[in-house]
Amino acid sequence: MNYEELDIDGVKYTRDVTQELETLMDLIESGTVFTYQESGRSYQVHARDFVWQPEKVTSSGRGWQGVYTLVLEEVL
Repeated sequence: MNYEELDIDGVKYTRDVTQELETLMDLIESGTVFTYQESGRSYQVHARDFVWQPEKVTSSGRGWQGVYTLVLEEVL
């Protein structure tokens, strides 16, 4: 979820959604291998595709907030 403000377990996080989007796009364009962790397990992966569902403009009007789904492929 790429939103200006997120509440995770009662803790509020703020972020620059435009910068986050650029970082995610760079992962796809560069083919960089990175570690993905979930449920106590780690995987070496690279991003191969994405789905971007913009929902609303940021408060500054300079970017979009929404759901960004990164498609990963494990590197064996």
